[in-house]
Amino acid sequence: MENRNAKILIGLSRNVHALHRQTAQLLLKHHITLSQFGVLEVLYSKGDLRIGEVQDKILSSTGTMPTILKNLERRQYIQKMVDPQDKRATKLHLLDKGKDLVEKVLPENLKQIEQYCSHLSEDEKEELIHLLKKLGGK
Repeated sequence: MENRNAKILIGLSRNVHALHRQTAQLLLKHHITLSQFGVLEVLYSKGDLRIGEVQDKILSSTGTMPTILKNLERRQYIQKMVDPQDKRATKLHLLDKGKDLVEKVLPENLKQIEQYCSHLSEDEKEELIHLLKKLGGK
């Protein structure tokens, strides 16, 4: 008997990897990594955040964040600044150059995601969203 739970997890993982590969190819044209784009996109959508908050949102490890941030700073996409509410903490700020890049790449990425999901009907998409939320407990 096949283990359906394992099949679900393998299927989810394969789909996430396929989407990541697709997005990585797009980002390669813009000379940026998936992790770097994750930082830019979260700052674009959420505003200035502490490093730990960004790390949690993009699911990055503590060890890789300094390199990601250093490269984004060097390319003048982001700026580190002292958190006005807690001088011990550092916040990240998206600079105009980073904002411009996100606004250029995001529509292309969303178009790719739309194409990827085009095999599903609108009802199937709603059902999948519902099931994923149910599975994740939210």
